[in-house]
Amino acid sequence: MECSFRENYSVLLISGDATNQELRSAFEIIYAQYIDDSGLYQSAEFEKYGYIDSLEKRITTVDRFIYLQTEFIKQFQVPFIPGFEMIAKFGHKLFYNVDSPDIELFLSKLETIRLKEQKYKIELKKRVDELMKMREKKVKNELNLLQSRKQFISMITRLRQQHHVIEYKTTMVEELSIMVRDAMEEKESAKAAKQFKTR
Repeated sequence: MECSFRENYSVLLISGDATNQELRSAFEIIYAQYIDDSGLYQSAEFEKYGYIDSLEKRITTVDRFIYLQTEFIKQFQVPFIPGFEMIAKFGHKLFYNVDSPDIELFLSKLETIRLKEQKYKIELKKRVDELMKMREKKVKNELNLLQSRKQFISMITRLRQQHHVIEYKTTMVEELSIMVRDAMEEKESAKAAKQFKTR
């Protein structure tokens, strides 16, 4: 705790001498173990993957909608109106006036949707790159970069609000890891229970 909050690495020294850089390197190994023991890496990776998955589903659904509408128009010279609900859940409201049909106007609306959705393709690439870099750091054992100092302090504050006793000088890494893992499991259980109630 002293290392994380005050960057006081001397507390790691039990006997003998070591440079500050050697102590910092030792702390990075301890911190990596903390990330592994607490499950924070897996949680962060899972959240990133979940977001990537939702982006992929959105992109696939919208692209498929535009393609199917275009093909339907080629066959029947009108859009498939019941399919409009599919795209509405992504914030795109379509209307087709059957009394005054204008296919060109409708096709231009589809093109507008396609252009608006480009930002999600850019976001997907960015998020996939982030996940790949995160996995590379895991392989290279550079997990000390996973959480910033601010995130670490926020996590300690949340644990204290949940009535965990955390002393800067006496709390061990293993104890902190267990607290974090327990808090994450409680959060997931509460989330699952809430989802079960809404079904």
